[in-house]
This record gives sequence, C-alpha cells and structure tokens, in this order.
Amino acid sequence: IRKAASRLHRRKRRCKGSRERDRLRDGETYVLVGEGETIQVRGLQEELQRKEEELRRVEDQERETRQQLEEQKRETEQERRERESVTEELDAAQNKRRKLEDVRRRKNLWT
Repeated sequence: IRKAASRLHRRKRRCKGSRERDRLRDGETYVLVGEGETIQVRGLQEELQRKEEELRRVEDQERETRQQLEEQKRETEQERRERESVTEELDAAQNKRRKLEDVRRRKNLWT
C-alpha cells in the first residue's frame, strides 16, 4: 500500500508539474482511472462551462456595444445632415440680405 501511495503521489506531482500552465489547483480531486495511468481533475467540466458562459456574455456585450455605436453613427450622420441643411438655409438668407442691401445702396446712389 505504501509503495502504491508513493507512486500515486509521484504521479500527481509529475502531472502537476507538467501541466502548470493548466493551473491544477490544490484541493481538486485526482481520480485514478484504470491502472492509474491517467490522473483526471474533477471540476474541469464545470470550469469549462463557466468559461463558455463568460465568453457568451462577453460576445453579447460586444454585439450590444457594436449596435449602440452603429446607432450613434447613424444619429450623428442625421445631425450632420440637419446642420448642413440649416447652414445652407442660413447662407441663402445671408446672400439674399446682401443682394437686397446692394439694391438699396444702388437706389441711394441714384437719389
């Protein structure tokens, strides 16, 4: 029993060392499968589901943000068009006033 336990301990350590990037945490259960060739970590499935849900949330947020940006773009485009039309009307009114002032000046010159 002691020999098997030390072998298991060695395997766990080796597994943990080789997969540091997988971040196997203490407290997670190691299960021997078959003859103890593989050591699995319970809780990975739940973690995978959590990550997928998080990814879905982030994608939804991105989609919403993109829609809001497009909406803002449309609104600013509309505002720009309105501003342009208002400035065109203003320019037309100013030109008309200038012409009228020119006519008045000419009349004053004749009298």
